[in-house]
Amino acid sequence: MARLRFVVVLWRGLRWPVSVRIRKRLKCWPFKRKDVGVMNKIVRKNRKKAKAKQQTPEMMFNQALERYQRFKNKNAKFEQEMHDLIARVKLEVDEYEISKHEQVYALTKKIIPFFSKKTLPEYLREELFDWIDNNMCMLGHGPYE
Repeated sequence: MARLRFVVVLWRGLRWPVSVRIRKRLKCWPFKRKDVGVMNKIVRKNRKKAKAKQQTPEMMFNQALERYQRFKNKNAKFEQEMHDLIARVKLEVDEYEISKHEQVYALTKKIIPFFSKKTLPEYLREELFDWIDNNMCMLGHGPYE
């Protein structure tokens, strides 16, 4: 945010309090009116551009093949790491998932008899039915059916 405001302020040719970080980066503060036209762009590090070499199609193909092999190796390594992570997490999570499903099963088994009570108002009966239905769906579609 400070960079954009800084650029806009310089473009207008006004002096504005700018953060110390930006001042150090530009190494010239305060600006004079004549410097505004030159310094209205964000200062970036100069990157040396490599001179383009004359490449034959064979060299270009070999470079592309090397890049392909690197990406292939990276993907294989990533896939192996993911399988290892899944196996490790699955061992830790399985027991908690099983205990959760057992608790939901016990709760559902306990609340089913309340559905047949005649003293239960209609709106509560509908709520109870939705609750039982949600629990049954969770138990029926979970990983531990």
